[in-house]
Amino acid sequence: MKTNRASNTAGYTAAMRAIANLAPENKKILIDPYAMEFMDFPWSLTHPLFKLKIFNPLIFQIGTKVPDFMVGFPGMTALASIRHRYIDERIVAAYQQGIRQFFILGAGYDSRAFRLPLQDAHFFEIDHPNTQARKQDIVHKRKLQASCSIEYISSDFSFSWADDLFDQLKKIDTFRQEPSMVIWEGVSCYLSPKAVSYTFKTVSHFLPQESIFIFDVFPKEIMNPKTHNRLIKKMQFMVERKGEPFYWGADPDELEQTLLNERFSKVSSHSLFDINNALAKKGKYKLKPYDIFHYLNMIECQK
Repeated sequence: MKTNRASNTAGYTAAMRAIANLAPENKKILIDPYAMEFMDFPWSLTHPLFKLKIFNPLIFQIGTKVPDFMVGFPGMTALASIRHRYIDERIVAAYQQGIRQFFILGAGYDSRAFRLPLQDAHFFEIDHPNTQARKQDIVHKRKLQASCSIEYISSDFSFSWADDLFDQLKKIDTFRQEPSMVIWEGVSCYLSPKAVSYTFKTVSHFLPQESIFIFDVFPKEIMNPKTHNRLIKKMQFMVERKGEPFYWGADPDELEQTLLNERFSKVSSHSLFDINNALAKKGKYKLKPYDIFHYLNMIECQK
């Protein structure tokens, strides 16, 4: 991200979640009434319209097409929504298994601490100070109330951030050395291979046994500047135009061995395409199997 401002991608993702929240019932896979509060310019100009239900169908219809037009292929809003929904379900499952601490790396404008019914949970949101400053300012001005404990920790993932993170955690009364869940959503592709490797080592060192680590990853091909894949070319062009290009990607088999080498276990991988199809059958939603879903994998592993 550009270091002199809040993350453009975080604001863009919040807008897609806000649009998804307006979907008709047979397509409503994500409920996030807080997302509209964090939309960045120019989406923020439409904020008053989001509160008027009469405009909801129109905003959803146009809003789902604008991101597709911007990138040159369909399915971007759906991708963000299904990924977020899937991680929501994994968080709730972990909570039901007894986990109470959740760390979100590169949290952006995440709203799970506000909307998920996890009353005795503790969320630790870790992100760039500029992004966090904007989020906390919005939370304060809009008087948004979290449903559980939430702590904001500033960090720049491009550098050796672990020592500073640990120092900050020691000062937080709600922090405990106990099984936890680390969520890393929509972040890894924007970091250098060195920064990603450092994150794997840090999370492995930090997490106690019986903890969970979940993140998403695009294939290694996204780093190939000479790729012949038209969809990936369009993705590369989109993120470079926003000033946040792709730097890392990995294929599931190679990634599994990397995680095992970092002392993780029970590594599982699910393509968003399969997750989308399972969700459509489970909830009887009318969901389209967009091609872009083949290029994003959800990875989950344990300590």
